[in-house]
Amino acid sequence: MELQYLGTAAAEGIPALFCQCPLCKTARSLRGKEIRGRSGLVVDGRLMIDFPPDILSYAVRFDLDLAKIKFLVVTHSHTDHFAPADLVLRLPGCYCSITDGEPVIRVYGNSEVLRLTRRALRAEYQTDHVDFMSTGLLKAFCKAQLGSYEVTPLPAAHKPDEEAFIYLLQKGGASLLYAHDTGFFRPDVFEYLKKSKVRLDMVSLDCTCCAAKEGTAHMGLPDDLEVLKTLRSFGAVTIETKCVINHFSHNGGMTHAQLEQEAKKHHFIAAYDGMKISLPET
Repeated sequence: MELQYLGTAAAEGIPALFCQCPLCKTARSLRGKEIRGRSGLVVDGRLMIDFPPDILSYAVRFDLDLAKIKFLVVTHSHTDHFAPADLVLRLPGCYCSITDGEPVIRVYGNSEVLRLTRRALRAEYQTDHVDFMSTGLLKAFCKAQLGSYEVTPLPAAHKPDEEAFIYLLQKGGASLLYAHDTGFFRPDVFEYLKKSKVRLDMVSLDCTCCAAKEGTAHMGLPDDLEVLKTLRSFGAVTIETKCVINHFSHNGGMTHAQLEQEAKKHHFIAAYDGMKISLPET
């Protein structure tokens, strides 16, 4: 699996909207890896996790062909992860011309994500029945086969008023646990992963709070280390597992260089916008 991180910041981005804090001033000055947009991931150029409001800039910056995205899997309805008003601008002949892409994009998520998708379609087209998009409801712990990808939604500790998800994504023997946004993993998530006997090739963990501990709706590095300790205890994470921290807030006060330095102490990789990682398939 070929993975590319799009944005790697929390909701406000880095530099944050309207912010004059020292970190945001530093980011504006240094630019490069200090600039972080709202989070999302592309897999093999075919599947996306989340559809953030910065998607147009990512398509340009990273030369993404969004017409070739066949599957969109959404974690939850917070606006930094899901921008349905942009998503519905996929009508061929009006907003785009698709010559060798996917005729239909398939959108998967919880009931609130699908409700917002239908609302955006009705606002633009006065109907939520369109030829270029289909939707599918996901339920926690229920595997979904999306082409060659096996996607298992796991409940996130994040948004109490909806069934927010983190995702176990598997393809061709490669496995990724993508855990944004979430606090410390629920016991039933650990139990599911233990019973499934999955060996993770990569774990991507929420690190919104950077070096600070949080654990309720987001995590920081101390929480991430505790998650890894538990995953290691039953063999889901091994010495071969790539461990990534991602989804950083400017409130954490750490530059990319500082995050990278701290991450290396614990054998983590600090994500940055556009970062690519390959996971070998069997």
